[in-house]
Amino acid sequence: MDNLVFTKYRLSQILRIRKLSTAHYFTHLTQYQTPPHSHDSWEFVFCSQGHVRTFQADEECVLRTNQIILHAPRVSHNLQIEEEPTTFFALSFECNSETLKLLQHKVLRVNQSQRRMLMMIIQELGNAFELDHGQIQLGDFHPNSHQVLGAEQMITGYMEGFLIGLLRDVTNQKEQRWDALTLEKALENRLATDIKENIETHISER
Repeated sequence: MDNLVFTKYRLSQILRIRKLSTAHYFTHLTQYQTPPHSHDSWEFVFCSQGHVRTFQADEECVLRTNQIILHAPRVSHNLQIEEEPTTFFALSFECNSETLKLLQHKVLRVNQSQRRMLMMIIQELGNAFELDHGQIQLGDFHPNSHQVLGAEQMITGYMEGFLIGLLRDVTNQKEQRWDALTLEKALENRLATDIKENIETHISER
């Protein structure tokens, strides 16, 4: 029998998520708001149904059904729910990848495949951690004593896949392989777009 020797290939990773900070999933919520706050984690807010008003620095955005926004670390932000019953999912996490800067502070639409991934994240959070009366309102994460096999790793996989899907959408990079130069150019283009939009928004101000 021949002893085969393979040349092994190390798979590249454009982002990795290994730590969660908070996770909150609220259904049919009304008259709710959070105080302005900041932290050292990334945080996304996904509106599953209804309307979510988000505030970051001096900017206000309205999330409608199937829309999401990603807040960057150390940027003050808060959200507000008014009278319309609203379901939303907020998750904060650590990720050192520069690629997430391409998504920050933009209202993005979530497609059906991405929405299913978010629902799987919510399901796996329930499989992995102790919940308060079945509610995902996690500030401290305590592994479930009956944790489903691999639940925490499934959360990581779904989150990374979901974020990569958003990156493909905003960059139209569905097939092309990215290198450091491509990423740097994309970040520069995003910065230039942000500056242009900011000037156009405040052009009439002093």
